Amino acid sequence: MQIIKKKILLEDYISREESTWGTPKWELDSNFNSFNINVFISQDMDDIGIATDLDFIPNPDASFLFDPKSPSTRHPGQVNSDLFFPGLSLSAYTEERLDLVKSYDLVQRYKPLFDMDNSLAYDYQGNQYTSITRVITNLNQMPITYIDGGDINETINTSNPNPQLGLFFKSYSGTTRTVNSEVFGIYDTPLTKIYYKGQGFNETNSSLSALTKEEYLFGITTTPTVFSDVFIDRGRTTVLQSHMQLGEIVNVRDLLNYGNGYYKIQK
Repeated sequence: MQIIKKKILLEDYISREESTWGTPKWELDSNFNSFNINVFISQDMDDIGIATDLDFIPNPDASFLFDPKSPSTRHPGQVNSDLFFPGLSLSAYTEERLDLVKSYDLVQRYKPLFDMDNSLAYDYQGNQYTSITRVITNLNQMPITYIDGGDINETINTSNPNPQLGLFFKSYSGTTRTVNSEVFGIYDTPLTKIYYKGQGFNETNSSLSALTKEEYLFGITTTPTVFSDVFIDRGRTTVLQSHMQLGEIVNVRDLLNYGNGYYKIQK
């Protein structure tokens, strides 16, 4: 254990108003009960590194009785797809992202169905789709609905949004919600709701294998990348230094003056 001592300048916490001059702020504010101190935390041990996935070989003599209350428990005969679980539609409060769909139009900054981004993308299963970022509806920003990374072919019910791809937002102008933060205290922020569908457990984030640590991978945190194709462009000049020097000399005077007497000329 290490004891860290910090000095706090109380001047920042003393009132300098005329009526309460010299009174500590914790006496004026009943909610003031602590100080915020930044502590730098470091560690000097190596990362344990990446693990190697080895095939899971079940014991053929083991018996198992499936328990529906524990569907994720590994048992003999189980395959990776048994661990898959479909994603759920989720909603939450968040910060507004109107900058994503703000255009340069001075009259109508948030233009419905105007694509701020339109590009080809792939979902987690490798299916290609056209990804869009656009305003869907704008009822004088009460609310304004917009999507980031959605599917251009998907029709979204703004009253009951259930997007299959991308992040769907509802932002309300002039309407706020109260946030109680341990860092910033209690404050109001513009109301924005977010709707999206989680990926759940699938072949991209689930693995049925035995995690094994190999000694030569201790401390290695990423898979090594090998670049086997190396191209070196040497230009038109040769790599031999003497030839490059002689290429700059066109007469005897240049030969004498080159490099402030680099060549020793015997007359």
